[in-house]
Amino acid sequence: MILKLFKYFGLILLLCSCSDRMRNNPFDPANPRTGGAPVGIKLSSYRDTIDLTWNSIDVDGMQGYHIYRSIGHDSLTAYLTVDHPTNSIIDQNIIYDSLYSYTIQGFTTEDEGTWSNPVALIPGPFDIWICDYNDFTLKHLSYDINSMVNSIYLSSPVALSVDANRNQVIVADYWNERLYLFDRELELQSWVELGHQPIAMDKDLTSGEIYILLDDSLGLIHIYNNAGVLNDSISFPVLVDINTSFGYDCRTNSIWLGGENAVYQYRQLDPVGYTIHSGLTGCSDLEIDPLQGGCWAVVDSGIVRITPDGVQHRIKWDFIAREIGVNRINGDCYYTGQGIGNTGWETGYITAGDYTDNNLLGDEYPNLRHIEPIPHVGRNGFIVHQAYTWQLLRFDRNGMLIGEQNSVGSRIDIDFE
Repeated sequence: MILKLFKYFGLILLLCSCSDRMRNNPFDPANPRTGGAPVGIKLSSYRDTIDLTWNSIDVDGMQGYHIYRSIGHDSLTAYLTVDHPTNSIIDQNIIYDSLYSYTIQGFTTEDEGTWSNPVALIPGPFDIWICDYNDFTLKHLSYDINSMVNSIYLSSPVALSVDANRNQVIVADYWNERLYLFDRELELQSWVELGHQPIAMDKDLTSGEIYILLDDSLGLIHIYNNAGVLNDSISFPVLVDINTSFGYDCRTNSIWLGGENAVYQYRQLDPVGYTIHSGLTGCSDLEIDPLQGGCWAVVDSGIVRITPDGVQHRIKWDFIAREIGVNRINGDCYYTGQGIGNTGWETGYITAGDYTDNNLLGDEYPNLRHIEPIPHVGRNGFIVHQAYTWQLLRFDRNGMLIGEQNSVGSRIDIDFE
C-alpha cells in the first residue's frame, strides 16, 4: 500500500515537474510570460531611422531571431535574421508618414518559437516635445506620439521651446520661477532665476533669443540670449495672468500680446512703441503668422487675422473657438471650438492665402482644447488635447487617428524638433 502511494504521488510530482519545466521554457506557447515569443519589444524612431529592441531569450541552443516587417497595410514578410545574442536593429532610409509593423521569432538549433505580437510606428521628420504642468513632466515623443523617447520630472513646467540647431530644450517652470536649459538628451545645461512666475514663452530661432512673459501683473517680458543671459525687458500696459497669450513676430520684429479688450503690438525698433488693435474683446489665444507677420487671435466672437499693418480680417465669426495653432511652414491656422448656439464641436483649419475654412473633425471628437499642426508645406496632420478623457490625440492629414497618449494633464505646451 505504501509503495503504491509512493508511486502515485511520485507520478504526480513528475508530471507537475515536467509541466513546470515546459512553462518555464520561453519557446513554449503555453508559457504565461512569453507565449513562446520574444518579449519586451519596443519601437522608437528619429526622422529616417527606426530602432527595434527586444529582450534576449536565454535557452540552450539559442541561434538567433527572424524579423518580419510590413509597410503600410501589406502582409508581414521576412526582413532580416540576426544572430543571438543581438537584441536590436536599426531600420534605415525609411519612408516618412508610412506605417511600419514588425514581429520577431526566435529560433534554436532544434526549434522555432511563435511570432510576437506586431508592433507598429509611423516615422516622420519631426519629434514631439510636451511639457505637462499638471503631470509635472517634460516628455519627448515619437512623430506619431505612440512611443515615449524620454521624459523627466519637473516642478511645474508651463512652457517650452525646442531649438534643434543649438541642441537646446528650454523649459519655463512656474512655481520655481526658473528657466531650465536642457540638451536633447535631457541633460541639464544651466538654469536662470526669473524673479517672477513665467506664463508663456517664445523664441527667435534665428538669433536664439528667448522671450518670457512673467506673471507680475504688468505684462513684463524678459528677453534672454540662448545662453540664458538677460538682454532686455519690456513692460506692456496690460494686466496679465497665467492664461495670457503672446508671441514674437520675427517678420516685423514685434511682440504681440492678447488683452481683455484689445490685442497689443510692440515694435522693438519703432519709436512710437505700442500699437493697440481695438474692438477685439476677450483675447484668449494668439498665434504668430510665420510667413507674413502679424497674428491670428481667438476673441469672444470667433477667430480674427491681424495683418502687420493692422487690418483685421474677421474670418470665423459667431464661433466659440477654444484654441488655435498655426503651421509654422505654410501659415495655415488650425482651430477647435463650437458654433454659438450649437452644442456640436468642430475642428478644422483656415488656409493662409484665401482664408478658406476646411472642416476636419466633427462632434465625434468633443472637448478638444490645445491644437498643434505638424509643420509641413501642405497638410500633414495635427495633435489635439481632449479634456475630460485627458488624452493627447494624433491625427493624419485626412483626420484619421494614428496615435494617442493617455493621462495627460489639463495644461500642456507642445513644440517640435
